[in-house]
Order: sequence, then structure tokens, then C-alpha cells
Amino acid sequence: MENKSWPHSLEGHSGPVASVAITPDDKYIVSGSEDTTIRIWELETGREIRVLEGHTEQVNSILITPNGKFVLSGSRDNTIKVWKLETGEDIRTFEGHDEGVTTLSISPDGKYVLSGSIDKTIKVWELATGIESRVLKGHSSAVNSIAISPDGKYVISGPEDGAIKVWKMATGWEIETLKGHNAAVTTVAISRDGKHAVSGSRDGSIRTWGLLTGRTRAFEGHSDCVKSIVVSPDGKSIVSGSEDKTIRIWELETGKGIKTLEGHKAAVNSVAISTSGEYIVSGSSDNTIWVWKMPIQ
Repeated sequence: MENKSWPHSLEGHSGPVASVAITPDDKYIVSGSEDTTIRIWELETGREIRVLEGHTEQVNSILITPNGKFVLSGSRDNTIKVWKLETGEDIRTFEGHDEGVTTLSISPDGKYVLSGSIDKTIKVWELATGIESRVLKGHSSAVNSIAISPDGKYVISGPEDGAIKVWKMATGWEIETLKGHNAAVTTVAISRDGKHAVSGSRDGSIRTWGLLTGRTRAFEGHSDCVKSIVVSPDGKSIVSGSEDKTIRIWELETGKGIKTLEGHKAAVNSVAISTSGEYIVSGSSDNTIWVWKMPIQ
């Protein structure tokens, strides 16, 4: 039955929802959970379509390939799996990390997958073959989040020790370290124009960084760890989810808070925005996924 009320919640996971993603055509939500499963849902109706099982420990990160055909999942079982979205078939497993996989990102052309791990490394994999093509080493603590610039040339990574690193994708060379947070960096993103990095931290703040200038600005508003950040499709705003149970929408340019969304009963671990910018999806430690329709009154 189609769910017409907004926001609405999707229930099915038996553990905290660690990661959510939306397919490029805005038809489906994919979620990964501490219950070790991945679930696929219809965005408009909230109907659960499929459950993907194969990981032996919690799923920490979900991403969908740019062509919308494959789901990738990173798990505490040290592996990355590739699944066919249409059938749920488990077609490939990437193995190489010595500890849990915390975060995933994919190059704009869909050819390379990046994974960050508790083992302090970032690995670059060929999606088509599963071959490990490169390892980015330099962090002295667990890698919590990674993002690739829209032109595919740069990678940024947020670690447990709070020192964000900028890398050249082609060579794997570390080119810059960004310091400003007072605690672990838990989430990173890059603006649509590639000029700014955005980071969220256990210190409760969000920061923007000029990748050309090095200038940084702090956004204050969350009262606890910022778990997830995503930049809107038009590049004008960001959405953040926090352990304070709220979702906040901010102006990227000014840091001004636009809206606070409340409803989750526990930490908001992951947020996603649809390609159209019409929907926000959030995954929480209350085991639910919420779908919010814009504009939110």
C-alpha cells in the first residue's frame, strides 16, 4: 500500500541502520545495518523489495554505482561486496583489509571503488575485476570517511585522530593535511564545484575547508557527534545527521541553519539526498529509516 504521509518511517531492520543511499533514478533506497543485512525499499511507497544477506558482521557503508546497477557494501567482516540491484545477487567480494571496512566511495566514472578501514588504510579497487590497484597510507588511526571530488582527481579522508588528509587520486600521494576539529572526524564530503571539503566531527561541529585556500569555517548547532553529511544536488546546502537525534539543513556558503528535522529516537547515523533534491532519507540507531519530502513545512 502506498504511503502518502510525510515523513514516513521504514521498519524491517533488527539493528541500528548504519548507512543509507538512494539510487540515481530516485526509485529505491538501500540500507545497511548492524543486523548484517542490506535492504532495498521503494522510495515513494516505503515497501521493502529485497533483503541481501552475505556479510557475517555489521554493514557500515552502502553505495550505489553511478549507473544504478550495483550496490556496494562495506562491513566489519573486513570485506566489500558487490550486489546486482535488480536481482540481489552477490557477484563479487573484495578482500584485503586487515580490519573492518568503515566507509566506501566511488569514482565519478564508476570504475574505481575506494574503501577506508580501521586498519588505517584506504584501498583503491577496480570495480570490474576486484583487483586492488593502490593503497593510500599515511593515517595514524582508523579511517572513518572518504570522499572523491566530482572531477575524480582528489580524495579526502576523515580519521579517528581528527587530521583530514587530501590525496591525489591518480598517484595516491598525500598532498595536504587539514587540522581544525578537536575530536575524531566522522564524516566528509566535497562540494559539487570541487572547491570545498565539508567535515563533521565528534566535537559536534561541521567545518568547510577551501581546498584552494585552506580557509575553514565552523557550523555550530548540533549538540553531539555529527555522523553524516551530504551536499545537495544544487550545491547550495548540506544536510547533516547527528547523535543528538536530529537532522539539520544548512546553507553551504554561510553556515546558516535553515531547518532542523526531528523524529528519530536515537542517533542519526546516515543521511542521503535524492538526485532530484526532493527527498531526504535518514538511517538511525532506532533501527528505522525515515523519508522526508521537500520542501519541509
